[in-house]
Amino acid sequence: VVLYEKNGDTAYSPGTMLRYMVLGYALKRIEEKGLDVDTEGGAYSIALFNQYVAGTGVNPSGMGYGEEWSLRDLMTLSFIHTASDAVVVLAEAIDGDVPTFLAGMNALDTEIGCTDSYFDKLSGLDTAEQRTTPRDMYRIVRYCLQFSLFEELTSTFIHTVHPLKGGDERKIAGNNELMQLSSVHYYSPIIHSRPGRSEVDGRSCAAVARDSGYEYLVVVMGCPDKSEDGTTGLHYRDTKTLFKWAFKEFEYKTTLAKNEILASVK
Repeated sequence: VVLYEKNGDTAYSPGTMLRYMVLGYALKRIEEKGLDVDTEGGAYSIALFNQYVAGTGVNPSGMGYGEEWSLRDLMTLSFIHTASDAVVVLAEAIDGDVPTFLAGMNALDTEIGCTDSYFDKLSGLDTAEQRTTPRDMYRIVRYCLQFSLFEELTSTFIHTVHPLKGGDERKIAGNNELMQLSSVHYYSPIIHSRPGRSEVDGRSCAAVARDSGYEYLVVVMGCPDKSEDGTTGLHYRDTKTLFKWAFKEFEYKTTLAKNEILASVK
C-alpha cells in the first residue's frame, strides 16, 4: 500500500542510490551461479582503477592492487561506503567485466517492472542516460528485500573486511548519516538506506525503517543541496519526516476476526 506519493514517475539521476540495484542484481547472479559469498570473491587491479575509479571523486574503500575480497565484503562496502573500487571488483567477479554486469542490471530492471530507469555508471556519476524514478526505485528496493542476505549485508554502519588474500583485516565505516550515531540526522529505526547525489538533480535517498512491528519504505529524489537559509541534509530530513508521519498516523486494525458472527438471520 502506498501511503504518500508526489512526482512518482519523474525521472532523476540517482547518484549512488543505484547501489540498491547493484546489490539486487549481484544477489540474483550469486544465487543463480551457486557462489559462496564468504569464500569466493575478486581482486583489485590497476586496470580497474584506471578505467573506472581514477578521477571519479567517488569514495574508494582503500583496496590495494592484487588484494582480494570476498563477495560479502565487496557487496557490503559497495553499499554502505559506496566504495568505487569494491563495486567494480564485484562486477568483474560476478560477470567477468563491468559492461556485462551493467547489461544484466538493466535487463533485471525491465524484468521487475521498472518503466523509466537506465544505469550505465556503477560509480553513480551523472550521464546523459543514467536515470530512475521514485516509483522504479520502490520496485528495486522491494526486489532486494526478497533476498534474506540483503538486510544482513546492508544494516551495518561499520564493516570489518576480512581479505581473502593480500591485505590486512580492517574496519571501514559507511557514509550514510541516517545510520551514523554522531549525526544530527541519525534515525534509529532505519534498517538500511542509501543516499545519492547528482550534480544535475540534487540529493536522493532510499531507505527502509522498522518500528513497533511496522515496516515502511521511503524514496525521496530531487532534493536541493541546501535550503534558502543554508540548511543541508534535506534528503535526510524529508526521509525522516515521512517515516515519522507513517509510524505515527497509520496502524493495522482487525476489522473482522475469523469466525466472527456479523448478524443473525431468521
